[in-house]
Amino acid sequence: MVAAVNCVSPHLLSARDDAEEIAWFAVTVDSARVIEHSCSFCPGPGYELCVLGARWFIRRTSRKGTHETMRWRERTTRRLWAELFAGVAR
Repeated sequence: MVAAVNCVSPHLLSARDDAEEIAWFAVTVDSARVIEHSCSFCPGPGYELCVLGARWFIRRTSRKGTHETMRWRERTTRRLWAELFAGVAR
């Protein structure tokens, strides 16, 4: 993904050919606290690291709609978040 000029938001690296496929599901709740997010100005899907109560998940918004991962503990979700930005997961 190419960053816009002067864009300071985090960007995902291109997914590797052997990247782990993330299972995405329909949105089940509208409100959750967003902890971190990817760039929302550049083209491509936007990602949010979210928490609802004690459960963490990743939300993806694209032209195809909004989807979420399963809910996990913080450590598991943050690991997947890092893998997503590193191009190891998609």
